[in-house]
Amino acid sequence: MLVGILGYNELALMKIGNGPGATEIAGALAAAKDAAALTAQLLAHSRRQVLDPQLFDLRDVVTELTALVRRMIDSRIEIAAVLPEHEVLIRADRPQIGQVIMNLAVNAGDAMRGGGHLTIEVAADRATGHAMLTVRDDGAGMDADTAAQIYEPFFTDHREVLRPDSSSQRPIPSTVSSTP
Repeated sequence: MLVGILGYNELALMKIGNGPGATEIAGALAAAKDAAALTAQLLAHSRRQVLDPQLFDLRDVVTELTALVRRMIDSRIEIAAVLPEHEVLIRADRPQIGQVIMNLAVNAGDAMRGGGHLTIEVAADRATGHAMLTVRDDGAGMDADTAAQIYEPFFTDHREVLRPDSSSQRPIPSTVSSTP
């Protein structure tokens, strides 16, 4: 249900831009995003969230999401996807990996209000079978006190930001269950 609310509010906001009603639609969108984030946190925290680990190529997820990220963050931010030529297979819950990537990208966008560079990189160590996903930006970063709290289930530092949808933007330790 929240997906529909989010989608229609995003479309309405894109359509009217800064016109009449934009503030109200942005508020509804922020509330729906907060509700979705809280629901995901509660489910994950209570371990009732159903994970569906599958084997897939991490490059495919990054490729699919890069186009979506381009539409969601400031157009002054340059986005680059750095992908190896060979497949990078992981066993994980694909939607959660996608959510982690989107959350990191949106947070990066929030940290680069005047524009900047966002790089999403996939690498693999074929000898060990380990995969690495790196999301790098040249945003403002966070201080030591904030960094010390990022894995607390309900921590957020985004209440004063225009897009308060970042309350759940920490990777969940159970997201990746194993590598093939």
